[in-house]
Amino acid sequence: MSFIIIGFYRPPTANDTFYDEFADILKECDHNKEIIIMGDFNLNWEDKSKRRKLKVITDKYHLEQLIKGPTRITKCSSTQLDLFFSNKPERITKTYNLITGLSDHNLTLVARKLTSKRFKINASASRHTNVNCIPKSKQETFDNEINNLDWGDILSSENLENSCQLFTSKINIVRDKHIVKNKRKNKNKVNLPWFSEILWQLMKSKDAALKKAIKTKRDTDILVYKNLRNKVINELRLAKSHFFLKLLNDAKGNSSEIWKSINSLLGRAQHHTEDIQLTVQGQTIDDNAKIASIFNSFFIDSVQRLGNNFKTGEQLTDLNVAGQGFDLVTVTEEEVKKVICSLKNSKSKDVSHQDTVFIKKHSTTLIPPITHLANLSIIQSFFPPHWKQAIVTPIFKSGDRNIVSNYRPISILPVISKIVEKIVIDQLTDHINSCNPGLDSAQFGFTKHHSTETAILHLTEQIRLGLDKGGVVGAVFLDLSKAFDTVNHKVLLSKLSNVNLSSNTLAWISSYLSDRRQCVKIKDADSSYLSHNAFTFYEPKWAPEARCLAFLPSLSGSPVLWGQVFSKADPFFFTHRRSPRLSPDVISHCTSRKKNDDLSMLVLCRSPHSVDNVDRFVHLCHLVQSNSTQKLNHFCSDIFIHFFLFPLIRRHHRCLYLS
Repeated sequence: MSFIIIGFYRPPTANDTFYDEFADILKECDHNKEIIIMGDFNLNWEDKSKRRKLKVITDKYHLEQLIKGPTRITKCSSTQLDLFFSNKPERITKTYNLITGLSDHNLTLVARKLTSKRFKINASASRHTNVNCIPKSKQETFDNEINNLDWGDILSSENLENSCQLFTSKINIVRDKHIVKNKRKNKNKVNLPWFSEILWQLMKSKDAALKKAIKTKRDTDILVYKNLRNKVINELRLAKSHFFLKLLNDAKGNSSEIWKSINSLLGRAQHHTEDIQLTVQGQTIDDNAKIASIFNSFFIDSVQRLGNNFKTGEQLTDLNVAGQGFDLVTVTEEEVKKVICSLKNSKSKDVSHQDTVFIKKHSTTLIPPITHLANLSIIQSFFPPHWKQAIVTPIFKSGDRNIVSNYRPISILPVISKIVEKIVIDQLTDHINSCNPGLDSAQFGFTKHHSTETAILHLTEQIRLGLDKGGVVGAVFLDLSKAFDTVNHKVLLSKLSNVNLSSNTLAWISSYLSDRRQCVKIKDADSSYLSHNAFTFYEPKWAPEARCLAFLPSLSGSPVLWGQVFSKADPFFFTHRRSPRLSPDVISHCTSRKKNDDLSMLVLCRSPHSVDNVDRFVHLCHLVQSNSTQKLNHFCSDIFIHFFLFPLIRRHHRCLYLS
């Protein structure tokens, strides 16, 4: 099936040359195909004298005009200016000429017959989704049963793993009693969040007034319509301005929240329910269970292959667990309540069919057992396997949708594990920020009071100082492959051992990192569970801090990294500390590109020997460079001014040190 569609606009001031040009266009068309012509011709088709020249041309090519009635109605005139022609009028099932108030012209619609067969099954499937939910009629009973659960057996138990399973089973028993499978209609949400019911009723009143004014043509009715029209315009502008002001105020300077709202308005939000097909060895696979297994194996194996590039026993140092160090402390119910309230609202179900919305709603009754479980985990230095199971959803990045490598994993972890993670990471962050050695002052990523702005200002200042001293400032641009998935656990523990952590705390972290399992979920199909190895790292709460420690030479006084990776050259333009073990001729900045999960680093060096040191650093941290390439560059005064200071002034700083 093929047809030709031509859109026309004839200005009111057009002369007779329009008809010659119109005829020339029709002459070039393939008249064996269906031809559809539509547009605003600015001539009254109902006036036979004015349409004569146009009708001679359309009749020659067997084109029939199908719109009926005037399409522009004013107080003084009614004219048919918007026309629709077809040489196959039998294929046009219906035409509409609607008064909408959107313009001084009516809205014209045409329905064309596509096929006599109606795909009712597919249409029905696309409009409805099978969901497991608790009906509103049972919601109050469900809430009462959850609030009346007896947690005495958990609060008196010292067996953490059994208590975790019992906690989940108690909730699921109540949940299964009330849950039903329903067909939920997929609603096409209006992408106008500022639009309210009051505005909707006001617009309906305006449209009704317009129809009445056109029908009666009385001055009073026209005046009523114009007043309502102006009121609608003003109310829409006011609603839009209030919406965007609230959006900016709620974001509180968080650019990611602002972009999230903007992408939603522009229709760029990611949809997880799209059908996925994969091409493997020339065969197309559309079975969700097989696709889930392929994704799960790929996400695990791709990282394992990168890990095989490094020797098993190669580490930065042995763990330093001698002596007394920082111990994790137990928490109170009030502290747990604060952590629960800080969780983002999400209805994504974990392996136990729980979500943060449920936990926050029933926090009053759930806080005592959660506090007990968290304290058991801290006291026993043990993170139970029940909290280490993740549901992974593949998210499309870019490129061919049929290629498995063009997807990245997003993990949904147990909600209780997120609470315990938050408790521990808050304690560790406070300790590392206050201890000596701790995080370096030049650590900009994932650190309070630091940002891309402070990083680029610091970077440009170091370049300027180096140039002022008459030196040559060089840069190494690294593009690290799968950096977010390859935080080596041994490297991370090795660095943590140098910040005065006790053996119990290191044991808890080691238990947290080890023996993790994941499955991939595609709609209703799940893959089998596979285990991570020592290289994978999908945990969202720990990920920023772990990358901060594992990727960058950021621990003060750490001879492990600085002594082995960087040379002992004299200071050039940047000095972290005065120490014979340190390498002040190298400074690194890192940033991430979330779209493809790679990590980009910029390293400023004094001499070519520093490039070799960068290679050693990347290798010892078990990182892999994309395509095994480094980009080298050097700066002079002109380059510095044009490529660093000017972009900074224009606030294009976010991409300055991306490779």
